[in-house]
Amino acid sequence: MAIHSKVPRLFGAKELSEELGIPVAFISKKLRNMVDAGLLNSYKGPNGGFEMNSLCYKTPLSEMLKISDHKDYFNTCVLHFNKCNSKKPCPMHHLMVPVNQELKSLLERTTLNDLLNGNHKTLLRQLQQD
Repeated sequence: MAIHSKVPRLFGAKELSEELGIPVAFISKKLRNMVDAGLLNSYKGPNGGFEMNSLCYKTPLSEMLKISDHKDYFNTCVLHFNKCNSKKPCPMHHLMVPVNQELKSLLERTTLNDLLNGNHKTLLRQLQQD
């Protein structure tokens, strides 16, 4: 939706599902989470759909990730060990801590506005093509 933000319009879950190549049930759940958090507007009916609002553009990407997935990716073991922590680290734990901290910091200080208005338009186009 951000890639097409120059032309205001509503997006249907099915359309987004097809464009992104992911199941409609999956994208519908993510969209609902974003609506519940106040980042998207939702309209029902035959001409309904979803649109991004001004809060969406200003929200840090880290917050959007939490809202859409309800997971803490920055404190999850990269090897998926259930009891991995600083007291009982997995073999990758100490290598991943600085990587996770840097990624979290980057996502905390970056918004969709930053991506759309900065020198990141190429990144958005690449995301669209994947």
